[in-house]
Amino acid sequence: MHKDELNRFGVIEAEVMIDSPQATLYAGRLVDGRQVVVKVLSAEGVRREGAGMRLLARYSGDNSVVVLAQEGRAVLMERLDGAMLIARWQAGESEAAEDVAIGLVRAAHEEGVSAEGLVDLEAHFSEALAWEESAAAEAQEQLRGLLAGVDENVALHGDVHPRNIMRRGAGWCLIDPIGLRGPPVFDYANMFLNPWDFAPVHKDSGRMARLVGKVSDACGANPQEVLGWAAANALWWADIRARRGLGFGYPMEMVERCMQSAHPT
Repeated sequence: MHKDELNRFGVIEAEVMIDSPQATLYAGRLVDGRQVVVKVLSAEGVRREGAGMRLLARYSGDNSVVVLAQEGRAVLMERLDGAMLIARWQAGESEAAEDVAIGLVRAAHEEGVSAEGLVDLEAHFSEALAWEESAAAEAQEQLRGLLAGVDENVALHGDVHPRNIMRRGAGWCLIDPIGLRGPPVFDYANMFLNPWDFAPVHKDSGRMARLVGKVSDACGANPQEVLGWAAANALWWADIRARRGLGFGYPMEMVERCMQSAHPT
């Protein structure tokens, strides 16, 4: 147990919630009765999630989980006990769930927090661009063009999906950002791929066009940009799956669908 970090934050009755190679999460409470979570990053976690932790501490807490304190590799946060947004999908409320996610991203961008020290998209996509896979070549070329055209770098959550959005009271909030910097449109890209394990998403032929329209309205990007970044994000996940020995799977199918929709023949 990370006694130093827990004592420093004044957390009592701490119990391990999650223990992974990247981080250990503890549930506990403060002496005033508030229920809290402490996340302590490992050395690997600092490398992978350090930028996300920095970004989380910059948000106001209006649209994200509230950070109460941060020191070194540890962060003290409010404890959320509401449902994840995936529950809205499971209840058949997919369009309403999309609206929640889009509204949260737009509101987070409007906070205008600093992007200093966050991961730029060139670095984020470096391994995907180096992936030696013929099926990825066209998408890699498109991605290089998108990266070359980036002219705005704002703070990005980087991993918006229905399990990274949780209910808080009557509203919703973002959790677990990656901490990227780039054009605002990229923060909506992961919505096309997610929820990746929810079959109706894969079978809804009208969803992509509907989501493109919503995202374009939210951030002002044209449909080709929206689809281009959605394909780039799916390419990143396809590469991750390949490196883990899981095959291309659904992410590569999404790459192809986005590219075909952006440039129909």
